Amino acid sequence: MTADERANLLEIVLSQQYLFYRIDEEEMDSLFTRSFGSLIISAIIAKDASDRLLQTNQLEVTINKMIEYAQREKDRRGVIDTKAWAHSVAHTADALGACAQHPSTTIAQQESILQTIFHLANLPFPFMQHEDDRLAYTGLRLAQRDKFYHVD
Repeated sequence: MTADERANLLEIVLSQQYLFYRIDEEEMDSLFTRSFGSLIISAIIAKDASDRLLQTNQLEVTINKMIEYAQREKDRRGVIDTKAWAHSVAHTADALGACAQHPSTTIAQQESILQTIFHLANLPFPFMQHEDDRLAYTGLRLAQRDKFYHVD
């Protein structure tokens, strides 16, 4: 994809029609749109980490919206019986992990991502489809960053 195509796709997926589509609903199929929107974001940001075609402000907007999504999502189902994987927490962790590893992510942004991972890991919701592994992997990705420092 060209830089413009990638930026356009990212803008679409970060919109109210995808990442925040019917965000206040629980136990509805709208979760698939939101969850797989975050998975697309993960792929875009991971690819951009190597070729860096997105502008810095686009990465900042993405991080902020992913953090907002992580805070607002109420439907945490991993698998929806008779349908498929929804995996909202796992896909959110993947997108936050891609953002955390992007070379342009600042220390302050990394700390915000870590706080968001902590928030998700402490939800009163049982993780039954390895969501905790995906959250832990995102924390590990942060710890492996050469410019990340632990702040108490």
